[in-house]
Amino acid sequence: MIDPADPEGSAARAYVHVLLNRDLPYKLSIMKRLCREYFASGAIFHSDRSCKPYSIGQIDLMDDWPPRRG
Repeated sequence: MIDPADPEGSAARAYVHVLLNRDLPYKLSIMKRLCREYFASGAIFHSDRSCKPYSIGQIDLMDDWPPRRG
């Protein structure tokens, strides 16, 4: 993802892919894709109360768990 010949483009790509900058449906789609790719049958949600941006929305994500296969 990091290209030394294109530092601005690399930074832009890196910041676009930060999950904090994305909405809940996108986060859920990433989790579902990873579960399919790695054949996961569950997940553990760790809520770090000192980091609100990562913890907010976890209840909403868990409500749509487990991901549907297919």
